[in-house]
Amino acid sequence: MAQTPDLTTTTEPAAGEPELAGAAGSVVRLTERLLGETRDEIRRADARARQWLAMLGAGAAAVVTTWAVGGAPWQHSGPQGWIAGAGLAGAALAAIFLTLALVPRTGGGDAEQVAYFGHIHRIGDPKRVRQLLEIAARDEPRGLVTELCLLSRIAVVKYRHLGLGTIFGTLAGILGLAASL
Repeated sequence: MAQTPDLTTTTEPAAGEPELAGAAGSVVRLTERLLGETRDEIRRADARARQWLAMLGAGAAAVVTTWAVGGAPWQHSGPQGWIAGAGLAGAALAAIFLTLALVPRTGGGDAEQVAYFGHIHRIGDPKRVRQLLEIAARDEPRGLVTELCLLSRIAVVKYRHLGLGTIFGTLAGILGLAASL
């Protein structure tokens, strides 16, 4: 019979980290690990969006140069003009969605929660910020979990926009090539 792993054990804190009591310590360490992974996913989504925008720009420059030399397909009647127009619309939609993936998101969350700089800016009053920071320090997991929820939402929205930008960018490339033939 296979032995079931013991899921109740916790990892030891790294050197220099304070020892946290029991389950609260486990929650904090797990949340911090998930926060790190979520931040990495946000960085990867931003990098992919920048790469797609660069490819879209290079492709658009190549297509426009080709059309400048050989005449723009939309100047012709028939399917070639429609294909070129659809390709341009796809490129515009791709650029919009990829840009939306890169736009910073600084809203959201509980008005009385201090999890990141947007909350502090929204509160504004240094005395109130200090009070909320003291509350957050006493209940560390709550602040970390709030930040994790905010960053997870940001990552999901970025990947949603990145996916749509990828679809429309690919479609624009295919239609641009088809219109150039």
